[in-house]
Amino acid sequence: TDSADLAPAAGSDLATGGADMSAAPLGGKITVSGNRLLRDGVPWAPHGLNMIAFVAPPAAQSGVFLTAYQHYDATELAALKAWGADTIRFQVSQPGLDPQNSLYMKSFVDDVNGAVTSARQLGLNVIVSVQDETQSGEMTPTLLPDGATTRVWGVLAPLFNGDTGIMYERS
Repeated sequence: TDSADLAPAAGSDLATGGADMSAAPLGGKITVSGNRLLRDGVPWAPHGLNMIAFVAPPAAQSGVFLTAYQHYDATELAALKAWGADTIRFQVSQPGLDPQNSLYMKSFVDDVNGAVTSARQLGLNVIVSVQDETQSGEMTPTLLPDGATTRVWGVLAPLFNGDTGIMYERS
């Protein structure tokens, strides 16, 4: 991914789904300088992994994506942190998060929000990467961003804006 395709979340207060974030050990502040990512003002390259548990919403899950969703819990994030990672990239389903799509479910939005919030509480930086592929439930995948991507960011951005440890990825 080109660094120009990543943008730190910024703006309104971070919605936490009711979690108390005041004592959370949030990861460093991410900014961009030219073509470099900075964490707390120092050049930085994320060190972590991709999480596929949210690639597909429940109605479209099968195979490895169903298994990943069924087995996801916050202990995976704690293990990642214990292994020395500082970042997790959540790949998320565009159809499952687009309010105009038949696969949209508020509970899926809540699952994604909970995962991002849990990662931040552990001090991990987060990359939220919207996926629009057959495995994400899309019957006619298209290049992103498109109108559905804009609607998905309209759902997710208010949850995460204000937290400069979260980046949005444009696929």
